[in-house]
Amino acid sequence: MKLKTNIKSIEAEIQRDKILVWSKTPLKILSSAVLNGGLLDANGIMIVHVPEDCGSDIADQVHNNPEDFLRKETSKLNLAQDKVVGLMTAADLQNAELASQKYEETSLSVLVTAGVSCPTTAGDEIASKYGSLRFKDFGTINIIVLVDGNLTESCMVNAVSTVTEAKTVALRELEIRSRFSGDLATGTVTDSVVVAHTKRGSPIKYAGTATMIGELVGKSVKELVKKVIQKQHNLLPNRHMPLKKKFDER
Repeated sequence: MKLKTNIKSIEAEIQRDKILVWSKTPLKILSSAVLNGGLLDANGIMIVHVPEDCGSDIADQVHNNPEDFLRKETSKLNLAQDKVVGLMTAADLQNAELASQKYEETSLSVLVTAGVSCPTTAGDEIASKYGSLRFKDFGTINIIVLVDGNLTESCMVNAVSTVTEAKTVALRELEIRSRFSGDLATGTVTDSVVVAHTKRGSPIKYAGTATMIGELVGKSVKELVKKVIQKQHNLLPNRHMPLKKKFDER
């Protein structure tokens, strides 16, 4: 299934067990992706679906060497290993959502997959109490921001901050709570953010919440994260839980 971006050189498609975003020309990408995370030039961004009930062999690959697992998935598509940024999730890829915005000469698209099977709150005592955790499910919030523009490196970091703030607002409005502390969640234990741009046009220095590009990114991320989580977990829009249910959830 094709996903329509408003950037002519970038295509997006949901395949059976993958989402592939591909650019005809290399994109400058900053990400926390499992495969090729960091700052680099790449043509592709891939999200691979990992079934929650996957067999022990796949589960061991994902836990022990997720990068190698994603490299094998990349090779199936005959893509250059160093030109693809790879993420993974157990969330249903059919629930993914993409939204596009435009301001003056700058166009952007935001793509979200989301599952909150293991929500957490920043500052939860997880590593200190539990050490290395192995989860049976991999509910992850993956957010990809595509910009037809020329972002400076500091602007890309600024955009990641705006994405994270907007995601946190979405979880708060859905009243999603940490599995570990019961506090309002800020994410899951395996979230990833990707910011990519085409390098076209005059340099854009800022993407914070007081900028137009930051406003569009923040609005898109907040609404899409809410929408996808509601679809993934069958939550009602604008849900308001009775006090007893809130205590039960906690």
